[in-house]
Amino acid sequence: MANPAIVCSHTMNGVSKVHSEMLKAKLFKDFSELWPLKFQCNTNGVTLV
Repeated sequence: MANPAIVCSHTMNGVSKVHSEMLKAKLFKDFSELWPLKFQCNTNGVTLV
């Protein structure tokens, strides 16, 4: 179910920088190469965009 969610969503949030990098490098490498701006890292604190 993660694959259709990535295709249909505007952005993906990895929450922590380490988790975001893992998603981009291993789990969803093909998607991150296709849509590099879709994968973001937003914490629960203040995030400057």
